[in-house]
Amino acid sequence: MGSRVTGLKQLLHTLPPVSYAAAYGSAVVKQAGYEGSGMVDYILAVDDAAEWHRQNLEKNGARHYSVLRVLGARALAHIQSAGAGVYFNVPDLQGQCSKVTNAKYAVVERSVLCNELEDWKNLYLSGRLHKPVVTLLNCPRVEEAKQRNFEMACATALLLLPQRFEEGQLYATISAISYTGDPRMSLGE
Repeated sequence: MGSRVTGLKQLLHTLPPVSYAAAYGSAVVKQAGYEGSGMVDYILAVDDAAEWHRQNLEKNGARHYSVLRVLGARALAHIQSAGAGVYFNVPDLQGQCSKVTNAKYAVVERSVLCNELEDWKNLYLSGRLHKPVVTLLNCPRVEEAKQRNFEMACATALLLLPQRFEEGQLYATISAISYTGDPRMSLGE
């Protein structure tokens, strides 16, 4: 796993400093019978979104941002503050990373992430963190909130399951909870 983690961390070397970083999804944690898209998904927690976007715009500009970059860092942070408090970039990593070539990263303020993990305001990021992730940069405060998130997911799943159940049912129920915070799931309903 060590060389895999080193490869996943390459993206972090192209970015301004972050407080916490994790990679997730089927390209990171293999699932039996599912190939996935090969896209590596990241969650990056930062202390000040506007300042982080300012630094990232200077460092990566159009390689990492859509046309919204012309609005500037403050506007990007304001856009980020709407909804789940997340701003996604799908960077062009050609020439920047040799191990990760297809990625997207979610930028969230650390305080917003911790509040979401502990309060389940929308289950968008907390739902993603119910599942296995590879932590690339640890933050004790986020890890504490992640533990609370997982405990709440387990408790909720136990309330939803029958008195007797198989281990696989527990994982499937936790996974189903996580999808309630994904707006893509409501499109098919």
